Amino acid sequence: MKRRRLLACGPAVLAAATILPQNMHASLSAIGISQPPLPYAFDALEPFISASLLKRHHLVHHQTHVAEMDSPLMPRQDLIESLALRLHWINMRLMNLRTATQHSGGARMLAARLCMIRDLVRKHGGGHVNHSLFWRWLASPGSSPRTPAGDLANAFEASFGGFSGFQSRFTSAALSVEGNGWAWLVLRKDHSPAIMTTRTEDNPMMRSVVPDEQLGIPILGIDMAFHAYKHQYQDDCQAYVKAWWQVVNWNQVMIDYHSFASYSHLLQPPLHDPLWGGALSQDAECKSGTMLGKHAAKGIDESQSRPGLQRPRQRCVQRQ
Repeated sequence: MKRRRLLACGPAVLAAATILPQNMHASLSAIGISQPPLPYAFDALEPFISASLLKRHHLVHHQTHVAEMDSPLMPRQDLIESLALRLHWINMRLMNLRTATQHSGGARMLAARLCMIRDLVRKHGGGHVNHSLFWRWLASPGSSPRTPAGDLANAFEASFGGFSGFQSRFTSAALSVEGNGWAWLVLRKDHSPAIMTTRTEDNPMMRSVVPDEQLGIPILGIDMAFHAYKHQYQDDCQAYVKAWWQVVNWNQVMIDYHSFASYSHLLQPPLHDPLWGGALSQDAECKSGTMLGKHAAKGIDESQSRPGLQRPRQRCVQRQ
């Protein structure tokens, strides 16, 4: 999205910024708009993740999301929380505009701009957050325990029957992702661990995207997009997932598990929000042919709404 189109949306962006909290727990949320260097060398994950694959993933794919977020849309540094709250705020404004667009061209134009903002926040804001978390959950082979210990190990025992049960279910979830997406280990409101998947660059904390009962704080995730493994494993995503287990940074995952109480408020409904009721409709206000008209901004799922951007079929080959 071009900067001039975002500048035209200034009032809506400024209004959204006023609802954002000032600080978050530094353990998980200190992800700004700039892309920090990896906490390890590009060859640190070899032979499981090659230096060339890691360099391409970090410097090309992740950097693309960062470049697209270089706009007035995200003027603050607490990106994780603002990501969740902005999406919710935008969707509430679109709901309020539903009736107005039937009578006002100005309201229709504002709604179209909000749809463009929402698309950028969801795709590139989500992509930047997801990848920033992805890197922190990796470590060179042998530098981290092979399995978690302590409270997290006990939680796995209670929820999955132990680490092997968790690993099996998480692997199955990762291999079930069709096209681009992620598999996540999240903590629910009651602090219980759960496994979930999201499409494209969606994040488990995204209000108005993830149903209320499925919201969770991610403490581990794997990128199942084709670009995450194709230059080393071609279409064999099963081999990629098997290799990824060898470089999981369980020390960091356990830290994030114990930090849950510091940011669990993200899973609560926003204050003074009479429209809160879980996930809101994502597409009705943005798709062509509805309230915005034929040539207005299209849906947030651009793979379904834009010609030439067909959602990729499953390219993962699970070999025996």
